[in-house]
Amino acid sequence: MWVKTELLNRIDLKCQLKLSGTGQREDRDPVVLLSTCITMKYLSGVLLLLATMFTTVNSAEQCQCRCDEERLNTELSSVDDRYPTCRDEMMGNITEGDLLTRERQASPSFSTAWSQAERCNVTVANLTDLHVTALTLYTNTYNRTFPLIFDVEARSMGPDANVYRQYFLFKSLHFLLTDALRLLIGREEAEAEAEQDGKGCLLVYANSGRGDNLRGEVGDQVRTGHFVLASTRRYSSSFDLTIRTCHGHLLPRSHSRHCRSSSGLNVLVPPYELFRVVAVKKVPNKWRGALTWHFYLESIGTMTNLNCAMTSAM
Repeated sequence: MWVKTELLNRIDLKCQLKLSGTGQREDRDPVVLLSTCITMKYLSGVLLLLATMFTTVNSAEQCQCRCDEERLNTELSSVDDRYPTCRDEMMGNITEGDLLTRERQASPSFSTAWSQAERCNVTVANLTDLHVTALTLYTNTYNRTFPLIFDVEARSMGPDANVYRQYFLFKSLHFLLTDALRLLIGREEAEAEAEQDGKGCLLVYANSGRGDNLRGEVGDQVRTGHFVLASTRRYSSSFDLTIRTCHGHLLPRSHSRHCRSSSGLNVLVPPYELFRVVAVKKVPNKWRGALTWHFYLESIGTMTNLNCAMTSAM
C-alpha cells in the first residue's frame, strides 16, 4: 500500500509543478504539460494495477500461510467422555438396545467398516467381541477411510452434551474404544519395546496428520482431539509427535490378516489425556528433504468436558 500511495503522490506533485509553471520556463506550452501529465497518470494507473496485483497475491500467500497454521490446543470441541459412572448403561445400550444397529444403519461406511472388522475373531483377555471389533476397526490396515471420518467427527462434536447427543453419529464406537482402554491394563508386552517408568507410562511416537502446519510453544497445555495411533518405535521420519502417555495402552497382538494394526502402530492414546508441550524443535525429514517441526508432549493428567452425556439425558 505504501508503494502505491507514494507513487501517486509523487506523480501528482510533478504534474502540479508543471501546470503551475513552478521551476519551469515561462514559454512551456500548457497543453503539452497537460498531455504529459495525462500520460504520466495513465502510466501510473498501469503501475498501480500491477502493484495491486502483486500486493494482492503477496497478501493472499501470507494469509494462506497464516490461515493454514494450526496450533496445538486443548481441543475443547472434541468428544472426550470417559463414561465414569455410566459404563453399564452404555454397554446395555449396545448389547441389549439398538444403539449400534441404528448407527450402522445411519452410516453405510461405518457399517462396512464394522463388518470387515468382525472377521477378526481373536480372543483377548478382559475384552468382549465388541471391544475387539471396535479396536480392529480403528487400527486396521485394510480400511483407513472410516477411521479418518470418525476422527473428524470426534474432534468437533463434543463442545457440549446437546451437540454430542444430537449430532455425533458414532457414540457406540467411541464408547467401546474408551472402555477397551480401561480394560487393557496388562502392560507386560511393553517392557521389551518401550521406555516405561514407575507410573506405567509409555514413550511413543505418532503422526499428527497436520503436516508442517502444526504449531505450538513450550508450556502449552494440549490434547490430541481424538484417539491417536502411536508406535513404541520411532521408525518413520513422518512422526511429528513424541508423547509420554500415561493413559494410552498397548494394543492386543494378532497375526491374523483380519486383525492387523496399521504399520507398526501398537499403542492407542485417548482424546481425554492432557499434555504439556515440553520441547519444540526442527528435525530432518528425509521424505520431504527438509527440516520439519517436532513436538514433545508430557502427560500431566486428564481433562474431560462430557460426563456420561448420553445417559444423563435418558
